[in-house]
Amino acid sequence: MSLNRSVLITGCGIVSAIGLDCGQVLDSLLKVRTGVGPLKYLRTGHTEFPVGEVKLSDEEMERMMGIAPGTPTTRTALMGMIALHEALGQSGLNKDDLKECGFVNGTTVGGMDKSEQYYLDFIENDSRNAYISTHDCGSCSEMIADRFGHFKMITTISTACSSAANAIEMAADMIRLGEADIVVAGLGTAGSMAAIRGARSGLRVMGIEQLGFPGGTNTAGAIQGYYAGVKGGLYQQIDQRASEIGDKLVSCHVAYSKSIALQEAFSQANVITKYDARVCQVLTQGQRVVGLLYRDAEGLHRVRTKMVIDATADGTVCREFHFSGSRTQIKLRAAMAAIGLAFDRAKGLLKPTAEDEKATQQSREKKARKAEREARKQKRLQAGGGEK
Repeated sequence: MSLNRSVLITGCGIVSAIGLDCGQVLDSLLKVRTGVGPLKYLRTGHTEFPVGEVKLSDEEMERMMGIAPGTPTTRTALMGMIALHEALGQSGLNKDDLKECGFVNGTTVGGMDKSEQYYLDFIENDSRNAYISTHDCGSCSEMIADRFGHFKMITTISTACSSAANAIEMAADMIRLGEADIVVAGLGTAGSMAAIRGARSGLRVMGIEQLGFPGGTNTAGAIQGYYAGVKGGLYQQIDQRASEIGDKLVSCHVAYSKSIALQEAFSQANVITKYDARVCQVLTQGQRVVGLLYRDAEGLHRVRTKMVIDATADGTVCREFHFSGSRTQIKLRAAMAAIGLAFDRAKGLLKPTAEDEKATQQSREKKARKAEREARKQKRLQAGGGEK
């Protein structure tokens, strides 16, 4: 998630004056064929100049895209739909894939063609008012996006003749910077478990750790016991794997084997790990954390995220987010956020495993049995039978 990352083009679509798809455009370029000529398709009163015009009428483009006659649309949006259709076909993306894709549209004119054509109708008879809203450049983006399904995000760049170039640059930067469902700051005893659990649930998780390896107190501090003494779950799985690794390696300290076991679990769950890295700024929108800036050996990076879990020893994220209080209070608030608030916000994202559901059911049954015993006890007391 760095500005140094490469961005690959997997699909391309073109509609222009020298061709209606990539193949036609390439052929025209190779044969030095011009697309400039007398105005034929664009409905305008300015016909005195030669133009580079897409060789399709609005009606022809509507038929190509399966749009019913009379549906309010614009020439800009129709050309964009045809180009996007070709690009998606080359990339192999379908409607379900688009739910995780962003759409950045660059346009100079938006719906100017319809505004010019129906301007007098807007003023005099209100017969074409449906086209008033299509003048806006953002309306063009929405019409294109609506033809192909639900995009994760949509935005529009309108900077005159540089619109397309700026849209490409913005989209490339967004890809380079990346996005995660959860960013875990600190891959120590608690943070490592949070990162693995989230990733195993199908979320995109990134972990940021200031040391060169995970585990924190368990590895760098060589403390193998857990504060609460609770056994089971991920801790037990990691400990078991660390023991297996230690048995295979000669003179391998248990802390080193646990570091290997954690990194192995990260790789299997597809957790993105950043070591020798420190959080240096929290990105917010109002009172909501939307990302982090962190620095590693490669430089300064930004990551956007839906949620941050502060599992650092010193409550780094909470401190940067301007929580007041002493160092101890900040640590406590960070722990509370990691244990409670963060996962409350993640309930809609995390999918319970079969083991989780079984444990939940056992807990409910245990509480039910306890409540039943208490009810019987109270009934005996009320009947004067005393306790037995």
